[in-house]
Amino acid sequence: MEHSKTATAVLNKRNMGNNAYVILMQEPYIYNGKVMGLNRKGKIHEHVGPQGSRASIITSTSIDAWPLLDFWSRDLIAIRTRWPSDDVVLASGYLPGDENIFPSREMIRLINYCENNSIPLVLGCDANAHHTSWGSSNTNLRGEMFVDFLMTTNMFVVNKGHKPTFMDGMGREEVLDVTLASSNILEKVESWEVSSEASFSDHNYITFCIKMGALERHSFRNPKKADWSKFNILLDEKLDSVSTTTIENPDILEVRVREVTQCMVETFQITCPEKYLDPNRRGCSWWNLELTVLRQEFKRALRKYRYLKNDNNKNNLKTCRNCFKKALRKSKLNAWRQYTSEIASVPQSARIYKILTKDKHKSMGPIELPSGKYTGSMEESLSQLLEMHRSEIDHSRKDDDVSNVVTEEKVKLAIDSFTPFKAAGNLPILRTLERMLLFINW
Repeated sequence: MEHSKTATAVLNKRNMGNNAYVILMQEPYIYNGKVMGLNRKGKIHEHVGPQGSRASIITSTSIDAWPLLDFWSRDLIAIRTRWPSDDVVLASGYLPGDENIFPSREMIRLINYCENNSIPLVLGCDANAHHTSWGSSNTNLRGEMFVDFLMTTNMFVVNKGHKPTFMDGMGREEVLDVTLASSNILEKVESWEVSSEASFSDHNYITFCIKMGALERHSFRNPKKADWSKFNILLDEKLDSVSTTTIENPDILEVRVREVTQCMVETFQITCPEKYLDPNRRGCSWWNLELTVLRQEFKRALRKYRYLKNDNNKNNLKTCRNCFKKALRKSKLNAWRQYTSEIASVPQSARIYKILTKDKHKSMGPIELPSGKYTGSMEESLSQLLEMHRSEIDHSRKDDDVSNVVTEEKVKLAIDSFTPFKAAGNLPILRTLERMLLFINW
């Protein structure tokens, strides 16, 4: 991405509306040590540090991705993705041209780990190396070293053809970016190509598909669109089957709670149908017709320069690029000012405050083990947490009299503490539904 704001914005526009995608990115735009400028609807995997990350991965929310922190560094990011057919490790790497160790130690350890555990691996990297095996015009020492290393592994080069992946403002063109795949997934990597689309970076887009099966569709229910009149009628009918005998012990209380909860959930699911998310529903708010026209002009100038490289076409290309950059920054700034000026209520202000203060880099993830390594999956993290807190549970405590713990006044107080349409835990029980419990005989 050449650490470019413009290239980052164009990438956002390009992936707007895609339901499932993974972006293996090198040299992203960095601000205050973090990758910035990307669409925050997806998940950004990066190495956070003072100098920032030179490699990162962006995944859509529909993809189940787990970071493999044991192999993370400033120049390598690896994640383990879960698909219907199998797990696949995806990695983004950057190999600096001034490094003496080639390839990096982290990359060698990652390839050996996947090979030893028979895990499919797809690695996209900016190798900064020349070799004819991936389409370069010549072969240099770094390229020979990289190929010699690959010959000792189960990794294969996916690159096809000789179309340049790198082109700078001076007219230099070369194939420096390499896509690698392990032998157990090589046949599933299809449609690899270097895109002709303008990226506004010194590297062109590389696109390919991995045939791993369909992803689960994300659904939701909107309680404001539910038929509450029908809900009241159906709930009354279902609650007639719930026992109203006296609650004498905690076991009976648990059974009663499960019965009532099940009645409410089933009724809610009937009166509030499930809907599926449409990834194309929202567009890019700051994109406009002027940017579309300027990008088309830049594409025409780029094609002319590639066809005939002279000073006139080169200057025209620079002019079109600069005009597009200025218009894009102006459009984004105006869209942001318009959005902030429309905030007229406290809930809207609170919402924007939450957006500005939310840190996407802090989320549930791997846990460091006593050995110094990290857990490799969600199951391992949950098992480790359970093991750590198992000894803290007090099994000697006796259950108090349920009649002193659960009273009608306490139940009403708990229900009134919920705001409208506030979900309680992972169950789709809303305050509107919970208030129906007050009509049940205590």
